[in-house]
Amino acid sequence: MSDPFYVDRHSNLSLFDQYQDTVDILRGYRVEVNYDLYVSPGGNDNNTGLSPSQAMKTITKAVHRIAADSLNIKTVHLLPGTYIEGENEQILPIPVKSNTNIIGAGSDQVTIYSDVLCAFGQPKFIGVRKCKNTIIRGFSIAEGVASNRIAILNTNTHTNLQLTDIVIQNMSVCKLGAIFFYQLFNGVIDSVVMRNINTPESAMQIVQIYDGTIRNSTFEYIHSTYTSPDTPGDDSWSMAVMNFWVWGSFKVENCTFRNISVQNNQFTFHISSGSNPETVVDVSVNNNLFDNIRSNSARAIGFAKNVAGNYRVSNNTFYNNFGAVSAVNVIGNIQMRNNIFVNSNCPYEINMSPVWFQGPLTVLDFDYNNIRGGFSAIYNPDHRNTLIYGSNNTSADPMFAGTTAGEPDYLRLAQGSPCIDSGTPDTTGLELLP
Repeated sequence: MSDPFYVDRHSNLSLFDQYQDTVDILRGYRVEVNYDLYVSPGGNDNNTGLSPSQAMKTITKAVHRIAADSLNIKTVHLLPGTYIEGENEQILPIPVKSNTNIIGAGSDQVTIYSDVLCAFGQPKFIGVRKCKNTIIRGFSIAEGVASNRIAILNTNTHTNLQLTDIVIQNMSVCKLGAIFFYQLFNGVIDSVVMRNINTPESAMQIVQIYDGTIRNSTFEYIHSTYTSPDTPGDDSWSMAVMNFWVWGSFKVENCTFRNISVQNNQFTFHISSGSNPETVVDVSVNNNLFDNIRSNSARAIGFAKNVAGNYRVSNNTFYNNFGAVSAVNVIGNIQMRNNIFVNSNCPYEINMSPVWFQGPLTVLDFDYNNIRGGFSAIYNPDHRNTLIYGSNNTSADPMFAGTTAGEPDYLRLAQGSPCIDSGTPDTTGLELLP
């Protein structure tokens, strides 16, 4: 059987016709090598690629040449420099093989760059499909001309994926976003920076997350120009700018989301569980900063759970966010602990969504939080919802040490803050930093 990198069945006709494919290769076009390979902007594709001194030039050709080996995973090493599309056959998108890593010298040393204008379609920097056991790490992605690009696209199931130390900046992306994944199993996004992104709809989408983590990452200065194609101002059916659909376990921890905005009534940030009644989810949103996330719709940030399982929002700071009704909207059973809510331009801090057709009741378990306005800052327009407002919440000024973005003490707690040592004494499951 050929490696699915070259030949693969897209799908079977039905659950009952599970075909298997056998491919006989009479004469192969290329001979793969079962070694690590090195690539450099000053290299040559006629080199062996087996050492830095014999580096190849083209990343895509190195991926083609390397042999995937599940027992001994190999790596395409990107040496420092700028890899420019179209320069000496530098071909984009860069493909990804199973059991093969693409690792650069660091996001501050390696840049994958394109100033090629594509008038149609959705050009990509990196393309992934049905891969497993892959680390993609250590480079920046940038463009010199707006061309509706996707930085990293996975169009089907990916298992054991790691994106680490990647900077995606100064791009105008297509409606799918700079990062798009569909069906993610055991995926980790760590130390990723997404900055200065313009999009016609979404900047990042992960659909059907079965087991995923986003941590230690920054997403900032992102703007969507989406407008409804039907009724001006009615944008309820668009995807959120930052959009995550959970079918299993999902963690968002130690991240910063700031200065994210929309042109119309689009959701800005949304984490929702799947709607399959047999699904059980485990969602935790811990130790994050949500700062200046804005929408003209009722809310800017949404946490929704439509099925069974756990959904915990803990140890986050929500500051200067804006929605026409509230900064944050909740649906379903949501637990909130040790959070700070200071969103002074909103009528309410939190909105408990009304029960929609066949939708879930909302039960908000809310304790040990600091919230501007206290109990009255939580809007519950539907008597069928339940607000469990604990006795350990406070509405006192949290006393930030600084409120000017960019300063070292920005939104850190000042000495004497009423939030210090006022969190829940039971930290089980909160996954606090040391």
